[in-house]
Amino acid sequence: MVEDDGDYILTDTDGINGVDTGTMVKGACRNILALVTIPVGSADQTQDNTIITATSANDPTVKDSVTLSTTVTAPVLNIQKTVNPTGTQLPGAVLVYTITATNTGTGTATEVLITDIIPTYTSFVLDSISSGSTLATLAPRSNAVDGDGAGFSAGSNSVEAPDGGTLSLGQNGQWIVRFSVTID
Repeated sequence: MVEDDGDYILTDTDGINGVDTGTMVKGACRNILALVTIPVGSADQTQDNTIITATSANDPTVKDSVTLSTTVTAPVLNIQKTVNPTGTQLPGAVLVYTITATNTGTGTATEVLITDIIPTYTSFVLDSISSGSTLATLAPRSNAVDGDGAGFSAGSNSVEAPDGGTLSLGQNGQWIVRFSVTID
């Protein structure tokens, strides 16, 4: 069978339980495209090997093999949350939370959304949100969910980053969100 792009789908034309190229004259060559699907959830840097073996139908001792190796490049997302100050705090104290999302895998993490619900018995401090790719590049963000990098959603009582979209984090990419709450 010929596909739209001119390629042939190999089938078992001679009934010996394997796909075949049909008759080939001496010195002929067939290019074979092998499509391999890596299972969803395969770990980063997993090695997948596919072996293709060609055997002569006329002389089964005439054969050749090739091994195709594929290395999985998958994202590995790590999230860390810290609070300052630590320990027991009295009502009225301001707590500063810093959330860092880092992709330590070799593949790009796409559609990343960081959402953190404001803790019970605390109140979000207006104009306290900042975000950026490093601590040194943290920039102030508005309270609104307006697409500026982070925002506060009063409806869900949470901080969202990015607000109004998602992040893509390449290998070793990170996004940091910092905000404050007051203990009620």
